[in-house]
Amino acid sequence: MRRLSILAITLVAAVALYFPARDYSEAASVLLHIENPQTHAFVAEIGTHAVQERDTTLQTPGGQVRARLYTPANIEHAPGLVLVHGVHYLGIDEPRLVNFARALSSHGIVVFTPEVPALADYTVDANSVPIIGASVLDLSRQLSTPRVGLMGLSFAGGLSLIAAADPRFSPHVAYVAAIGAHDDLYRVLRFFATDEIAAPDGTVLHMEAHEYGPLVVAYSQPEDFFSASDAPRARQALRLLLEEHGKESEAVTRTLSPAGQKLMQALYQKHRSQFDTMMLAHLETHQAAIAAASPAGKVENIRCPVFLLHGAGDNVIPPTETLWLAREIPAQYLRAVLISPAISHVEIGGPGPSLADKLALLHWMEQFLTEAKEHPSD
Repeated sequence: MRRLSILAITLVAAVALYFPARDYSEAASVLLHIENPQTHAFVAEIGTHAVQERDTTLQTPGGQVRARLYTPANIEHAPGLVLVHGVHYLGIDEPRLVNFARALSSHGIVVFTPEVPALADYTVDANSVPIIGASVLDLSRQLSTPRVGLMGLSFAGGLSLIAAADPRFSPHVAYVAAIGAHDDLYRVLRFFATDEIAAPDGTVLHMEAHEYGPLVVAYSQPEDFFSASDAPRARQALRLLLEEHGKESEAVTRTLSPAGQKLMQALYQKHRSQFDTMMLAHLETHQAAIAAASPAGKVENIRCPVFLLHGAGDNVIPPTETLWLAREIPAQYLRAVLISPAISHVEIGGPGPSLADKLALLHWMEQFLTEAKEHPSD
């Protein structure tokens, strides 16, 4: 059924091709490739390029990190894009990221994916911003161009917006796109504990937070939830659980104290009442660090085109966060904002999007690709 939904987008694209000012066929191809990377026969028919991949490294203020470069074959002066992965232990090897990078590169964009160690270790903090900024500077040097694009997925979307507003990096950012991004990290983390979150218009969105959220919070600073003696092993158990190794996680949990085991069992069974109270106290303790990793109060300094995309049913970072971002980013730089039922959390797929929803997603991607291709390298 999901395959058919994207094929419907291509039919819309065929109609849209009657408008010569916009090339919706490329946007449809990217979306189709993102959902199903095996559709080589289809995408080959609409002018895609072979992609050359090369593992490399990036020197950052915190040391050397892994990176990967995706280069479209037989294109001179291709524009560049830094694509930043979300919170996931696979980092630049995360399959959805790899697939997205290949899809974009096949349409004539040099894509650079840096590995951000904190994000790969399930931590969202301001220390990742200089790494993202260093990636922008590095790619601009590689391509001998003053500016390249920047796109972040999930929490990396919010951090990428901070980087785009930072005067150290902003002169080299041609545009920035954030998919499923946060505006106020405190507000999102509080949502994990309360299942509710405020929108800019004063209304409150009620939805059940994804179980992933509390696990990430506990993993990032287990000493706030477990005893000093339990904290290292609790972190190991939580890491195994986040990596979907449930049995191994339970084995480590059995080595904890009775109190530690009780709290871990509550997380396993999604009985969060005790943990939620502890998490709210944790947020109060770390307000300064949380604020530093939040675009809120910083994005008004952005001076490049901005593209925002969010899943309407996203229960990791609720879509109200994009509404906050859209309100705070200067209107003259806000190129496209879409909250779509056609995507979930940074991936295509939703509960029965309408034809209008598919067309809106297609239009957003076309606007993004048009901007991306307006900045060729020298």
